[in-house]
Amino acid sequence: MPGSGGEQRTVVGSWFRHRGECPVCQGTGARRLLELPYDRGPVYRYLKRYYEEKGRFEGEYLEGAVYRVVECARCGLLYQEFVPTDALLDRVYGVWIDPVAAAARSEAPRGASVLNLVAELALLYHWRRGARLKVLDYGMGHGHWCAMAKLFGHEVHGFEVEDTRNQNAENRLGIRVVRYDEIPAGGYDYINSTSVFEHLPEPLAILKHLSAGLKPGGIVRLAVPDGRRIRRLLGTRDPVFTKGHPRSLNDIVPLQHLNCFRARSLRQLGLAAGLVPCRPPLRPVIAARQRWHFPVGFVKNLGQPLRNTLVDQGTMLHGGGLSLYFVRPKQ
Repeated sequence: MPGSGGEQRTVVGSWFRHRGECPVCQGTGARRLLELPYDRGPVYRYLKRYYEEKGRFEGEYLEGAVYRVVECARCGLLYQEFVPTDALLDRVYGVWIDPVAAAARSEAPRGASVLNLVAELALLYHWRRGARLKVLDYGMGHGHWCAMAKLFGHEVHGFEVEDTRNQNAENRLGIRVVRYDEIPAGGYDYINSTSVFEHLPEPLAILKHLSAGLKPGGIVRLAVPDGRRIRRLLGTRDPVFTKGHPRSLNDIVPLQHLNCFRARSLRQLGLAAGLVPCRPPLRPVIAARQRWHFPVGFVKNLGQPLRNTLVDQGTMLHGGGLSLYFVRPKQ
């Protein structure tokens, strides 16, 4: 799968490979938290139901495979020790999930989703004082972030591994699509990556590549699911992977969410890639907030940015998600 980081670890069988060290800090002292077979039990039942709804399920690819979740003793990352090979990932995202049907199901963002996009790009607008930036959305999905960034006047490029989404972005939204090896060195003022790094077998290699694509002083935003609650759920009986369930382990779901970040491990990922954690100034954060006319919204709009800045060290928490900003040093 292009942009996944390549086959750099020991291959186990034909369809899975072993990550013998932490994919963020290369630590080897990982503690095993959960282990289940892929080809029977709760993992198999969930995957069969999920992928049959998405397009196709081929259980023979899972024979003999092990779903094992470990915790890095050094940086605290929760990650799957056995991950799909690029060949299986291509099968999962290109066949099991029918790309044509997925595109047909996708809808333009509405309601709160639109407000979230506006708020995020309004923050960037205020932070960079209205400058027109050259930006990249790495893992653009259906192109919603890119489309909104264009409305803010930025020069927008997008990267996505799936051809149907690339064609839609180019033909319907007018977004310039770039391939992984076309990301220009020192080319971007700002790179956004939302709901991508939890999927990557080799996240550090990808972030180093993106770091090289930033101009000196350029900023990258990484947004991932907030994994703080998953650690305590891994010890529960009868694990559940269905999204939305109170005991759901979906943030580290088999085959897809290979890494589960908390603030500490996400910050370590940026540092390992040679980036420096940064935070937006408080004034742009407050200026970009929405729903001031609601009493609850007014309190949250003042309280959450203060907490992010003073308590969570710049960590942005939003709607079950976690995001951090990093800057490429100027020298």
